[in-house]
Amino acid sequence: MALFDIFSVILFLVLILQQVLKKSSEFYVFGDDIWLHGALFLIFVRELSALNISLTRTVLNPAQLFIVSFILIILAGALFLMLPNATKDGISFIDAVFTSASAVCVTGLTVVDTEFHFTRLGQVTIMILIEIGGLGIMTFVSYFSYFLEELLPMKIS
Repeated sequence: MALFDIFSVILFLVLILQQVLKKSSEFYVFGDDIWLHGALFLIFVRELSALNISLTRTVLNPAQLFIVSFILIILAGALFLMLPNATKDGISFIDAVFTSASAVCVTGLTVVDTEFHFTRLGQVTIMILIEIGGLGIMTFVSYFSYFLEELLPMKIS
Protein backbone atom coordinates (compact mmCIF):
# COMPACT_ATOMS: atom_id res chain seq x y z
CA MET A 1 0.00 0.00 0.00
CA ALA A 2 2.86 2.42 0.65
CA LEU A 3 3.98 2.25 -2.99
CA PHE A 4 0.45 2.92 -4.15
CA ASP A 5 0.14 5.89 -1.77
CA ILE A 6 3.43 7.37 -2.97
CA PHE A 7 2.32 6.97 -6.59
CA SER A 8 -1.00 8.68 -5.78
CA VAL A 9 0.71 11.63 -4.07
CA ILE A 10 3.07 12.09 -7.01
CA LEU A 11 0.13 11.96 -9.41
CA PHE A 12 -1.71 14.62 -7.43
CA LEU A 13 1.37 16.83 -7.31
CA VAL A 14 1.68 16.53 -11.09
CA LEU A 15 -1.97 17.48 -11.47
CA ILE A 16 -1.58 20.51 -9.20
CA LEU A 17 1.57 21.60 -11.04
CA GLN A 18 -0.25 21.20 -14.32
CA GLN A 19 -3.01 23.52 -13.08
CA VAL A 20 -0.48 26.08 -11.79
CA LEU A 21 1.54 26.06 -15.00
CA LYS A 22 -1.59 26.59 -17.08
CA LYS A 23 -1.99 29.93 -15.29
CA SER A 24 -5.69 29.47 -15.54
CA SER A 25 -7.90 31.68 -13.43
CA GLU A 26 -10.25 28.79 -12.76
CA PHE A 27 -9.18 25.74 -10.80
CA TYR A 28 -11.64 23.06 -11.78
CA VAL A 29 -12.18 19.95 -9.79
CA PHE A 30 -14.11 17.88 -12.29
CA GLY A 31 -13.17 18.53 -15.86
CA ASP A 32 -12.49 16.70 -19.08
CA ASP A 33 -8.92 15.92 -18.09
CA ILE A 34 -8.14 12.21 -18.28
CA TRP A 35 -5.47 12.52 -15.58
CA LEU A 36 -7.95 13.93 -13.09
CA HIS A 37 -10.39 11.12 -13.73
CA GLY A 38 -7.57 8.63 -13.36
CA ALA A 39 -6.54 10.16 -10.05
CA LEU A 40 -10.11 10.02 -8.74
CA PHE A 41 -10.33 6.40 -9.81
CA LEU A 42 -7.08 5.64 -7.96
CA ILE A 43 -8.45 7.29 -4.82
CA PHE A 44 -11.56 5.17 -5.12
CA VAL A 45 -9.55 1.98 -5.55
CA ARG A 46 -7.27 2.89 -2.62
CA GLU A 47 -10.15 3.60 -0.25
CA LEU A 48 -12.04 0.52 -1.33
CA SER A 49 -9.01 -1.70 -0.83
CA ALA A 50 -8.45 -0.26 2.65
CA LEU A 51 -11.88 -1.44 3.80
CA ASN A 52 -11.94 -4.58 5.87
CA ILE A 53 -14.90 -6.38 4.35
CA SER A 54 -15.48 -9.95 5.39
CA LEU A 55 -17.75 -11.72 2.95
CA THR A 56 -17.44 -14.98 4.85
CA ARG A 57 -19.31 -13.58 7.85
CA THR A 58 -22.87 -14.72 7.35
CA VAL A 59 -23.96 -14.96 10.95
CA LEU A 60 -26.55 -12.44 12.04
CA ASN A 61 -27.02 -11.50 15.64
CA PRO A 62 -30.47 -12.32 17.08
CA ALA A 63 -31.87 -8.80 16.63
CA GLN A 64 -30.83 -8.68 12.97
CA LEU A 65 -32.20 -12.17 12.39
CA PHE A 66 -35.54 -11.18 13.95
CA ILE A 67 -35.84 -8.06 11.78
CA VAL A 68 -34.80 -9.81 8.57
CA SER A 69 -37.15 -12.73 9.15
CA PHE A 70 -39.98 -10.33 10.01
CA ILE A 71 -39.45 -8.38 6.76
CA LEU A 72 -39.16 -11.55 4.67
CA ILE A 73 -42.38 -12.99 6.11
CA ILE A 74 -44.23 -9.72 5.44
CA LEU A 75 -42.95 -9.54 1.85
CA ALA A 76 -43.74 -13.20 1.17
CA GLY A 77 -47.23 -12.69 2.57
CA ALA A 78 -47.72 -9.61 0.40
CA LEU A 79 -46.65 -11.54 -2.68
CA PHE A 80 -49.10 -14.33 -1.85
CA LEU A 81 -51.88 -11.77 -1.34
CA MET A 82 -51.10 -10.27 -4.76
CA LEU A 83 -51.63 -13.58 -6.54
CA PRO A 84 -54.51 -13.41 -9.03
CA ASN A 85 -56.44 -16.12 -7.19
CA ALA A 86 -56.05 -14.46 -3.78
CA THR A 87 -58.40 -11.53 -4.44
CA LYS A 88 -61.56 -11.01 -6.41
CA ASP A 89 -60.64 -7.59 -7.88
CA GLY A 90 -56.86 -7.39 -7.38
CA ILE A 91 -54.94 -5.47 -4.74
CA SER A 92 -52.15 -2.91 -4.91
CA PHE A 93 -48.69 -3.69 -3.55
CA ILE A 94 -49.00 -1.14 -0.73
CA ASP A 95 -52.35 -2.57 0.38
CA ALA A 96 -50.95 -6.10 0.25
CA VAL A 97 -47.88 -5.12 2.32
CA PHE A 98 -50.06 -3.29 4.85
CA THR A 99 -52.43 -6.25 5.18
CA SER A 100 -49.55 -8.70 5.47
CA ALA A 101 -47.71 -6.59 8.06
CA SER A 102 -50.90 -6.14 10.02
CA ALA A 103 -51.52 -9.89 10.00
CA VAL A 104 -47.98 -10.74 11.09
CA CYS A 105 -48.13 -8.10 13.83
CA VAL A 106 -51.46 -9.61 14.94
CA THR A 107 -53.25 -6.25 14.86
CA GLY A 108 -55.91 -7.25 12.33
CA LEU A 109 -56.07 -4.00 10.39
CA THR A 110 -56.95 -4.14 6.70
CA VAL A 111 -57.68 -1.54 4.06
CA VAL A 112 -60.32 -3.71 2.42
CA ASP A 113 -63.02 -5.97 3.77
CA THR A 114 -61.39 -9.37 4.14
CA GLU A 115 -64.59 -11.35 3.75
CA PHE A 116 -65.69 -9.80 0.46
CA HIS A 117 -62.41 -8.74 -1.17
CA PHE A 118 -60.24 -11.84 -0.63
CA THR A 119 -60.95 -15.31 -1.97
CA ARG A 120 -60.49 -18.44 0.13
CA LEU A 121 -56.78 -18.50 -0.80
CA GLY A 122 -56.32 -14.90 0.36
CA GLN A 123 -58.18 -15.54 3.60
CA VAL A 124 -56.09 -18.64 4.32
CA THR A 125 -52.93 -16.65 3.56
CA ILE A 126 -53.97 -13.98 6.07
CA MET A 127 -54.79 -16.65 8.64
CA ILE A 128 -51.38 -18.29 8.18
CA LEU A 129 -49.67 -14.90 8.55
CA ILE A 130 -51.58 -14.31 11.79
CA GLU A 131 -50.50 -17.71 13.08
CA ILE A 132 -46.86 -17.11 12.12
CA GLY A 133 -46.94 -13.71 13.85
CA GLY A 134 -48.55 -15.10 16.99
CA LEU A 135 -46.16 -18.03 17.10
CA GLY A 136 -43.22 -15.64 16.64
CA ILE A 137 -44.37 -13.41 19.48
CA MET A 138 -44.88 -16.37 21.80
CA THR A 139 -41.48 -17.81 20.84
CA PHE A 140 -39.63 -14.60 21.60
CA VAL A 141 -41.54 -14.02 24.85
CA SER A 142 -40.76 -17.53 26.06
CA TYR A 143 -37.13 -17.19 24.90
CA PHE A 144 -36.60 -13.96 26.84
CA SER A 145 -38.54 -15.14 29.88
CA TYR A 146 -36.38 -18.27 30.03
CA PHE A 147 -33.18 -16.26 30.03
CA LEU A 148 -34.52 -13.63 32.41
CA GLU A 149 -35.49 -16.45 34.77
CA GLU A 150 -31.91 -17.75 34.61
CA LEU A 151 -30.49 -14.30 35.25
CA LEU A 152 -32.96 -13.21 37.91
CA PRO A 153 -34.38 -16.28 39.65
CA MET A 154 -37.48 -15.56 41.69
CA LYS A 155 -37.94 -17.73 44.72
CA ILE A 156 -41.39 -18.12 46.10
CA SER A 157 -41.35 -18.69 49.83
